[in-house]
Amino acid sequence: MLSIGFAFYVENFGQYSATYGSLAGVIVLMIWLFLSGMMIIIGGEINAILHKYKGRLISK
Repeated sequence: MLSIGFAFYVENFGQYSATYGSLAGVIVLMIWLFLSGMMIIIGGEINAILHKYKGRLISK
C-alpha cells in the first residue's frame, strides 16, 4: 500500500527530475527505503505491544 501511494505521489506531484536531474532516481529510492523502513519499525513496535498485552491476559 505504501509503495502504491508513493508511486502515485512521484508520478503526479514529485518534480524530482526537473530539480535534481540525474540524481532524481537515487533521491526517490532513498525516500522509498526510508518510508519502507519506518513501516517495518512501526509494525515491529505494534507487534511487541500486542505480544506484551497478550502475555498479561494469559497470566491473569
